[in-house]
Amino acid sequence: MKVETITIDLWGTLLFDGPASDNRYKKRRMADFATLLAAAGFSASTSSLDRAYDESGAYLEPDLVHTP
Repeated sequence: MKVETITIDLWGTLLFDGPASDNRYKKRRMADFATLLAAAGFSASTSSLDRAYDESGAYLEPDLVHTP
């Protein structure tokens, strides 16, 4: 069997950025999600993507979410 693809999960696995670092990447990630969804025939508003991103982060890292 020939290996065709290898993926490596760097962030949070091999390299660690604190939770606040996600904000540095958020704008680019949201744009990429919108592009991928559009290519698949779906549309999503910026606010719905933003909300989903925040909710998924809260689900994945519940101890890191600080509510006022």
